[in-house]
Amino acid sequence: MELRMARVESELAETAAVTVQVARDQVIAAGDPETIAWALDQFREAEALLRRVTADCDGPPGEVKGAV
Repeated sequence: MELRMARVESELAETAAVTVQVARDQVIAAGDPETIAWALDQFREAEALLRRVTADCDGPPGEVKGAV
């Protein structure tokens, strides 16, 4: 069951990464410099969050990284 959850979490993270990349490409294609700057900031934050979630998926089952 835990392996299945880890696989689902990994697939969700991969789907989110692809979605972020597609959205990023579409914003850049729009060509508005202000929108591009704002969107790139948002995408960087989303990518950082995605990296943390992915890293948490790689940890032992039941362990929450950063928990005290």
